[in-house]
Amino acid sequence: MDFLRAEALRRGTVPPAARRMAVFNQVFLERVLARGRLREVELGALYNLQTRSPLQNLSALPSLLRRGKLRLGGRTVRGPGAARRRAWRSA
Repeated sequence: MDFLRAEALRRGTVPPAARRMAVFNQVFLERVLARGRLREVELGALYNLQTRSPLQNLSALPSLLRRGKLRLGGRTVRGPGAARRRAWRSA
């Protein structure tokens, strides 16, 4: 499935209704490959910036932080390069 998404992006045949989903997939994979894990706050911020709607979900942030649903920090997995190599091998 990832191959088909990548191929559609490469050919420029992503339907307009799926463009936001394509941006989300791109941001998601870039973050996992870069750090070895995903930080929700970082994912949301980068997604909102790339879709040019930086304040899209800002009103939900205080509530999520108050209830402890989001972590602002986190650790990077040792050797995120290993995750990158595994991902490219399987693609």
